[in-house]
This record gives sequence, structure tokens and C-alpha cells, in this order.
Amino acid sequence: MLCSRVRPLALRALCLTTLSSNIVRPCHAQGITQIDNLIPSYQFYSNFTSSLPPAYKTITITRRDDIERLYPLILSYITDPNKANSLREVIVDTYAWPNYYACFHDEGNDLVRQEGGEELNEKRTNRQLDHNAHSALERHVTSLGLGDPLTTKIVEALAWKKKHWLGEVSKKTKGFDDNEREFAVAALIVIFSLCEKLSVLRIAEFPTLLREYLLRNNYGKLSRFGLQQLKSVEFVKETPLDNRVYEQVDFLEYVRHFGKLPAMESLSMEGVMEYEVNDLVSPGTSNIKKIHLDHSEISGSTLSKMIRSSKVLEELRVSQGGLWHLDMGAWNMRPQTVGKSLYQHRSTLKVLDLDVADFDYSDVPSWENSQFEELAESDEEYSKLDKESSTLPFWQEDIPDDRPYGFTIGSLHDFTAMTHLSLNLNAIFGAWYERKEPPFRLIDALPPNLEYLCLYGYVKGENGDVDSHVEELMQHKEKRFPRLVKIEGVDETVLGVANLYLDDNSQMEDNLWQWPELKLEWVKA
Repeated sequence: MLCSRVRPLALRALCLTTLSSNIVRPCHAQGITQIDNLIPSYQFYSNFTSSLPPAYKTITITRRDDIERLYPLILSYITDPNKANSLREVIVDTYAWPNYYACFHDEGNDLVRQEGGEELNEKRTNRQLDHNAHSALERHVTSLGLGDPLTTKIVEALAWKKKHWLGEVSKKTKGFDDNEREFAVAALIVIFSLCEKLSVLRIAEFPTLLREYLLRNNYGKLSRFGLQQLKSVEFVKETPLDNRVYEQVDFLEYVRHFGKLPAMESLSMEGVMEYEVNDLVSPGTSNIKKIHLDHSEISGSTLSKMIRSSKVLEELRVSQGGLWHLDMGAWNMRPQTVGKSLYQHRSTLKVLDLDVADFDYSDVPSWENSQFEELAESDEEYSKLDKESSTLPFWQEDIPDDRPYGFTIGSLHDFTAMTHLSLNLNAIFGAWYERKEPPFRLIDALPPNLEYLCLYGYVKGENGDVDSHVEELMQHKEKRFPRLVKIEGVDETVLGVANLYLDDNSQMEDNLWQWPELKLEWVKA
């Protein structure tokens, strides 16, 4: 019985009645040319009692009051490149942005507000600014090469905020919140294009305008590129929509938005599940070297696309389970699909942590890519650019097997770079309730330069065939693996995440994985 996939009907009904609509809803090596001679250095405020914004190394854009701080900040960035280059990290979560739940508002009530709704009928106090600074901001946006429609939208959003800042916009109209959101996205694009030292981005969702900017930036379709020193992208949720349920994501969207950036190294996500795939990525086209998917639910076909998209993959960590989801049985993962994807990186992969227990052991792989076949024929601009830059077979099935896989991830004997390996026994011996002899001995399938090994879910004495493999390894490990200094999961069982959430009891609400408490705040440089 595969308990991790089977949720009691009552629990499913509970999820359906308590989730927001968002859960069940149908995302260059060139640096930025420094802006010279656009404007002189000056203070853009006049007759304003507040001080200029300080330099920040981290900014958080998750709430209305964060958005309120962005206009003076980006004006200071356009006038002072040093201040812009002090920024290292940006955190974005649109969940609490103004009007996020507009679909639940009374259409006849113009005064509804999620937060900060006091004095809705009043105009903002007139706070004067130097108009030359705003003009420089508009010229910078125009210089990015986004094309007229996108440029116009950004410039209009900035112009609206300028009027609001000068006290010319009433808060009474319901469209106020929509304009605030549009300005927040425009400000993000300005920040990404101006702050050359930005290296960490933590983000959960991509509004349409931001998505288009990121795609054009990633695929080299701009006049001035941003995010050229971005190294790490993380999924972040300050407040999950429902902390019992996975957040829904399009995994490949993150690769398409950031994978080609020259300094890009790592992609990390936690508490997420695959919702849908809107566009594909081609093998060997991404600079992402490290992929971490913790407490996640992802199909084998999508994981395979992520793995194969990297030019050089050095680290893969995947753990399955911990939360509820609605589409039971939708994320089948065949061990041989994962193993064959990893083969592409056998000379570079240093760390593999595959904490997955609920594999699909069927012998019919053809359905795995059925969801991708139509997308593969797409004439979408960025998909075509991806395919043109790839030299590897698009479909994994077109790569001949060079080793027997059976119902396993295959032998890792020629993964010469690998030093750390953590595997659930199910990846080698089949499901716990139906162990199968693999087409190799465990000791012959391990990487030769291994330094650390962990076997998730092994219980000594539970299965004699598995015991014989482990005993053989322990008996000859010094001779076969001279660098192997630590083995876990042999004398004492190490469950791992996947085994921990296999049974029905672990799926009770009180036993679910707990989202980490995040303290997201602005940090001065």
C-alpha cells in the first residue's frame, strides 16, 4: 500500500473546502552599462522632512508598506549607482500585495482593502521630488530594449506612482490597489536592471510583466541585461495560503527565467508540488549546477527535464513528502527515468541525495512524456531558442541504454566525481513490500570515490536479500572505497523524509511538516 499517495477522502474534501482559489487555479555575459551622463548627482527630494533612503543589502517586497518604500529607493538608485550596487538580496512574495484577493471582494464596495485601508478618501500628502530623477528613471526603462508595449506599461506604472507621491491620486478608487501592484512589478524590473551586485533572489510567483522581462533577460533579448551576478534563486513563502498543503509551482518556469544567466548556480525550493508545465527546456542549456527540492512532489518526467537542462550538474537533492495535495497519483516517478537523466552528469555530479520512497515500478514509460508532446511542437519563441542552442537529444528515450536499469536508478559505478550519496533503498531494490533483486550488486554500483553514504529506510533483518548486499559492502568497503569515511543507515535505521511520511498516521494534520518561520525584513548595508 503506497500510503504517501493515498489521502483519505475526508482529508481531500477538507482541503478542497479550505484552500484559496489560488491553490486550485487553472511562469549573457554582458553586464549593465553604467548609466553615465544621464543626470548629475543630487538629492532628488526638496522640502521633504524624511531622510534619503539608506543603502540596503536586503530588501523584502511582501506587503503594502514594502511597496510604499520602493519609489524613493529606485529614485536613489538611478542617481547613485554605488547605492544600487550595495543590494545583494531581494525577497518577493506577492501573497500579501494589495488586492491579491480581489476576486473575493464585493464588486460594489470601492473601499475594500486587504490592509492599510484607513483614510481611503484622503489624498497622500504632497511630497515634492526632483522631476529630473524621475525622468532619468524613465530614460533608463526605455533603454532596456523591452519593446514599446512593455516599456509603455512600466513607464505608465512609474508615472502613476509619481502622481501618487505628489498627492495627485485619490485612494478611494478600487483601481488604486491594481495600480500599486503594477508599480511594484515595474519597480522590481528597475531594481533587477540597475543593481549589478544582486546575487540572491527569493521569489514565489511571477506577475505577467515580470515574467516577460525575466524571459527576455534570460534569453538575451534585451539591450541592457540585468541579474548578471545572480547566483542563487529560492522559492519563498512568508505565509503559505494553507500551511497543510503544498504550494503549486511550474518547476521549469524557474529554469526558463534564470537558467542561462552567466553567474547562476543554484535553485532551491521547499514545500512545493508540480501543478502544470507550460513550456519546456532543452537539455544542456542551463547554467544551474545545484538543484534542491525539499518536501516536494514532482513527476519523474519533469524532474528529468530539470536534471538534463543543466550543462553541468554538481548537486541534486530531492526529498518527497510532508504535506497534503489534491491530485493524488499525479506525480509518478520511475527510478530508471531519474537514473538515466543523471547519466548525462556522471563526470560532474558530486552530491546525490534522492530521498524518494514512492517510485512507480511500471514497465511502460511511453506515457511519461505524453504531457510534453504537444509543448514540444510549440513555436514559442524561447522554446525555439532553447532547441537551437542544445546539442543533446531532446527526448531521453532517444539515448540508448548503456547499462541495465531494471526497476532501479542504475549503477553509479562510473560517477567518478561523486563523493556524497544518500539513497532510499527503493531506488535500488524496489518497493518495501516487494523487494526485487537489482541487475547488479550494491557494492559494484557505488561511485568509486565515495566519501559518505546514507541508506534511507534500511532495516537490518527485514529482508535477507537486501541484507546480503549491505553485508558485502560493509565487509569489503575499505578495499573497494578507501575514501569512504562515513556510512549511515546500516546499524541504525535512517528514515529520511519520504519514509517518515509514508503511513496514514503521518498524514494527520498534527504530524505534517511545518513550514519554517521566516523573518523577512529590510537589512541595511
